[in-house]
Amino acid sequence: KSTSVSSDNHIATLYPHANDQPWKLPDTSTTQNDERSDLNERQEWIMERINNGIEVRVGLVVQQFQCSTRTAKRDLAELKKMELVRFVGSPRQGYYRSCSPQ
Repeated sequence: KSTSVSSDNHIATLYPHANDQPWKLPDTSTTQNDERSDLNERQEWIMERINNGIEVRVGLVVQQFQCSTRTAKRDLAELKKMELVRFVGSPRQGYYRSCSPQ
């Protein structure tokens, strides 16, 4: 196994076998600390809707992405953990909204 690291562009190339193609490790030198950079496609869509004043419910995410209820709840729970959204109302009638003032 040979490893070469280029200091000018922060790319590491590994050759596990002589005939294998090199692959690149992600460049972490320019990674932002911004939590929003870690959002997946569904979460970005959710935040866009919430920031536009739309009341987002689990069912809306399931309908839009044809994903499971469990997946939608997990995405919303992660946004809640990042303190980007909060749940408002009763468990049956409530919805998610932005934590920041609008």
